[in-house]
Amino acid sequence: MKHLISFFLVLVLITLSSCQQIASEDNPTAMTVSEADASLEAYDLTTEDWEMLEGESVKLSVPASYRGGSPNLDLTEIESTLEQLNGDYSERLQAVQENPEEIALIAFDTQFFESDTLTNVNVVQHELDEEISLEDYLSQAVSNLEATHNIEEQEIINNNDTSMGRILTTLTTEEGVEMTQLFYIHSQPEAMWITTYTTPSSEFEQRVSNFEESIASLEIEALE
Repeated sequence: MKHLISFFLVLVLITLSSCQQIASEDNPTAMTVSEADASLEAYDLTTEDWEMLEGESVKLSVPASYRGGSPNLDLTEIESTLEQLNGDYSERLQAVQENPEEIALIAFDTQFFESDTLTNVNVVQHELDEEISLEDYLSQAVSNLEATHNIEEQEIINNNDTSMGRILTTLTTEEGVEMTQLFYIHSQPEAMWITTYTTPSSEFEQRVSNFEESIASLEIEALE
C-alpha cells in the first residue's frame, strides 16, 4: 500500500518567527519575556467572534483573528497578511509555496504570545488508492508521527454523528519551542481529510476549546 502519511508530514508544522519584540538595550520599551507570559495569563483566548473560511472543497469556522484561505487560490493574499505581521513570515512558507495544491485550507491566528510561533490550522486531503478503515489509517498515522512527535493521545471520537480520528502530540522545534499539535482525521469513501491545529504548548490549554469548536464546524464537499 502507498505510504499513507508521508506527504502531509512536511506541511503540518509551520513554525514562524513571531514579531513579538523582546526588550533589549537597543529597544528598552519592548515587551519582556515575563510581561509576555503575564499577558497570556490575563488574555482570554476564547471568543464568540467567529468567521467561516473557505478552502478548496472545505469550509472551517475559526476565531475572527485568524487569516487564511486556500493556498492554491489565495497564496498572494496569505503572504501579504503574514508580511504585515512580520517581513520574515512569507519567506518561511516555502513548503506551501512549492506545493499549494496539497493544502485545501490554511489559516494563522494574528493573536500570538510565544516567541517564534504563530498558532495555525491547515486542512489537507489525502486521496486513497485503496480502501482502508479509519482505525487502520489512524494506526498508521500514529506510527509515522512517532518518529518526530511524542504521542500524548490517540482515539476515535464522535463529531456531529461522524467518526473521526484524533491524535494529540507534542514536539520541540529546532528553535527550542515546545509545540502541541492536534490532528483530526475525517474519513470519506475515496479520501482522508486531515485537519491539524498547531500552537505553542504554553497556549494549548487556553486554545483547545476553540480547536474543538472549530473542528465541529468542518464542512467537506463530496469528491466528484
